[in-house]
Amino acid sequence: MAVVHPRGLVKPRLRGVTHLYAFFVSLVSGSLLVLIAPSGRATFAAAVYATGMSGMLGASALLHRGDWSETTYRQLTRLDHSMIFIM
Repeated sequence: MAVVHPRGLVKPRLRGVTHLYAFFVSLVSGSLLVLIAPSGRATFAAAVYATGMSGMLGASALLHRGDWSETTYRQLTRLDHSMIFIM
C-alpha cells in the first residue's frame, strides 16, 4: 500500500529499497576496496570514495524508506542532496 507523503503526494511502497540494499553492499565492497588498495594515497582515496558512496546510499535510503514529519523530511532531503554533491 502506498503512503501519503508529507506534501500530500502518494509515496510508492518500494521507494528507496534499491538504495537500502545497495547501502549494505557498499559497506562490504567499500571495505574490500580499501583492503586491496595499495598503501598510501590509493588506500586513502579508496576510503574516501567508500565512505562517500555508503553515506550517499544510506542518506537516500533513510530519506525514502521512512515516514517523516515535514521538518525531518526537509532535513533528510538536504542531507541526501549534500551526499550526492559530495560524490
